[in-house]
Amino acid sequence: MTFYLEREQSLIDDVLVVRLEGVPDPDLLDTLNAEQRRYQLKYPLKKAPPKNRYRILPNNTTAILQAIAATGQLKWGDKNIVCDFYGKNSLTFLVDDDMIIGQVQTRNSLIEISDSPFIGRGSPHCFLDGITLRFLTTDLPWKVLKKIYTLAPLPTLEEVKACVIEDDPETPDIEYISSRESEPLPLLKLKDGSGAFADLWLADGTPGLGSQWEKDLLETGFTKRPNEYFCPLDKVWDALSFLLEMGWEIQDCQGKKLKLAGEPTFTVEQREDHMIINGSIPYGEEKASLSSLAGNNSLFIPLSENSIGLIPKSTEIEHLAQEGELVAEGVKLKQTQALSFESFLKRLDLDLFQPPQKVVVGDLFHGTLRPYQQAGVEWLTFLRKNRFHGILADDMGLGKTVQVLAYLATEDNDRPSLCVMPTSLLYNWKNEAKTFFPTLPVILHHGPERSKTTLPEKGLILTSYGTLLRDKELFKTSDFQCIFLDEAQVIKNRRTQQFQAVCELNAELRLCITGTPVENRAEELFTHFHFLIPDLLTNCDPQETARVKRKSKPFILRRRKEEVAADLPEKIEQNVWISMPDDQRLAYDQFLSSSQQNLINKVRLDGAGKHRMEIFETLLRLRQICCHPSLVNGQKGTSGKLEALLNDLETIQEEGKKALVFSQFTSMLSLIKKGCVEREWDFCYLDGQTKDRAEQVKKFQEDPDLPFFLISLKAGGVGLNLTAADYVLLFDPWWNPAVEQQAIDRAHRIGRKDTVIAKRYLCLDSVEEKMLHLNEKKRQLADQLLDDTSESPALSEDDLYFLLES
Repeated sequence: MTFYLEREQSLIDDVLVVRLEGVPDPDLLDTLNAEQRRYQLKYPLKKAPPKNRYRILPNNTTAILQAIAATGQLKWGDKNIVCDFYGKNSLTFLVDDDMIIGQVQTRNSLIEISDSPFIGRGSPHCFLDGITLRFLTTDLPWKVLKKIYTLAPLPTLEEVKACVIEDDPETPDIEYISSRESEPLPLLKLKDGSGAFADLWLADGTPGLGSQWEKDLLETGFTKRPNEYFCPLDKVWDALSFLLEMGWEIQDCQGKKLKLAGEPTFTVEQREDHMIINGSIPYGEEKASLSSLAGNNSLFIPLSENSIGLIPKSTEIEHLAQEGELVAEGVKLKQTQALSFESFLKRLDLDLFQPPQKVVVGDLFHGTLRPYQQAGVEWLTFLRKNRFHGILADDMGLGKTVQVLAYLATEDNDRPSLCVMPTSLLYNWKNEAKTFFPTLPVILHHGPERSKTTLPEKGLILTSYGTLLRDKELFKTSDFQCIFLDEAQVIKNRRTQQFQAVCELNAELRLCITGTPVENRAEELFTHFHFLIPDLLTNCDPQETARVKRKSKPFILRRRKEEVAADLPEKIEQNVWISMPDDQRLAYDQFLSSSQQNLINKVRLDGAGKHRMEIFETLLRLRQICCHPSLVNGQKGTSGKLEALLNDLETIQEEGKKALVFSQFTSMLSLIKKGCVEREWDFCYLDGQTKDRAEQVKKFQEDPDLPFFLISLKAGGVGLNLTAADYVLLFDPWWNPAVEQQAIDRAHRIGRKDTVIAKRYLCLDSVEEKMLHLNEKKRQLADQLLDDTSESPALSEDDLYFLLES
């Protein structure tokens, strides 16, 4: 909100008028509307003034202006003004050939009242002196002041006296003089380079102790100590600036006079990959060049032998001093640095960077982008055109992969692009590319059969962080069109070999893809940008949060689910395809090989019905190995699914969101529970043995800091209202769609206002993939086979062979 002093037409109105722009603080509005709103403008000054104009009656002037001035948003025209409520400003009349000239004696000057651009009626009356609104301490009728303020013609002595008598016969005699001696003025002597320590003197050489000036000094933020005055460092600039505006003389620790800055002027020269900014800051008759501020961390700048300047409290000037490189021509800014000065440069009528433009994705992309995803494609295009790099940091589930594929569909792709990711996501990317950009050549560079001598000249290369490290010499030989790092938090530690390997690669566009660019420490963001734009945060301290955010924000696109809620359906369902790690794949293949031939022969001889339990047992064990090999006969090993799930849980926890995790196997829930405990994540737990079922539900629903609820399908698939959850994670799929939807609907039900994202984790080349295909094909595959209460499997022999074949 901003308040503007106004005057009706070219004449002075009988009341002070303030115009309000913006939404005011409710308490301040109460003040403005107090006393039956008697000073709110209810009647037009001319025809129909805006409703946001307020008329302040004379007896309210001081109280109301004090309330408004406290906001720091009181203006005359385009200039901020300050109010001096305590200065002594007496009015005297200078008689010149029987003509009256009104003069006001302020603390340090004698001014003619007619020189003021604004005066206002009140009790006391006020007038504008430069950027300071002062109050007259001489009590005289408003009619007299109006008469004196009118420049043409000057009033005569008799006219002024007549006004006095007409307005108030009891008005005390007014002194008419031709000159006046000033009182001794204050002199503040700073004792150190920070301006925090000072001594107070008067201009006649006497100490200022106990004077009215001392009282004024203490009101600016200085405090009194035994032998000096002290001001906290964060208040020094405001205190000194205010005192200078009030007309105080201030000297630094070397006796140089401190001066207040005027409006700076700037010039900008655009170069190929940088710009040169120059300019000057006026200090009365003296000037300081902008280049002299580069690297200056002080509040002051030298001007001459006898003077120094108070550097303007301008964020742009402060940032230029911090970020700019001092060169002979001025202050040099690289293009990536200049992006954080975009608003400043626009005020100089300089548009260096075209904002993201409309991009037509075209028919190569098979899909429909939501509005925020279209904006993501346009942002990626903006980065590439300006030779920038960035972080796509949307919330999980908002389609970061889809946005990247849509962006690739807009490019020529005449050179290879590289996408690096955890092993568990390789086939998910391959499947997504096949679905959304089927004509894009996709090369999976992974496993023992990968080429170790050549890389393709076109298309999208998919590889894992581990494989990249092993083959880094091969990857270093390519000049990639794009490098995408999915789940880029993997490289958050710059001391790892994986981080060092990706930093040695070359690409026109480098992009980190992660929903959690900062998981634990600000240094992680520095690591991302060391890969993306190495010199962007070079001179920043991770603790300088505001500065780091200002410099990095232009290169981070982050949309939270709640921000794009209007673009989302009520429920989003996703399949996450997992490639089993080698030891898990070996366990799966060995079990399948040992079971399939004997079981298929039995079915061929006797029919499926007689061997129903064996079929059930075999498929159950295969599904359990897909979850984790240790679920079958206590085998040791790793699980690609568990790795992917824990990565997603970490992202959800960092986002401050909540998730339900379902599994049919309580033994698998125990492993997930163990992973949560090791990472010190809070969670609720529910299976068939849980006694305090209602308490677990209540805790998850009501505690905003409790992110996860681990639930067994049979115990929690129905009957629970868990609308606090943002995500439903289905660790192992079940084949009856109705049962699966019941689990999802624990969160997606009446009472839930935001979108729910459901993710299924599926192992590639496994019984899970085959069952999903059968389900999609037949649409009515029931779960009799997996439910021992069923009388016969709902599978044909052809279906069974399909499920058990290698």
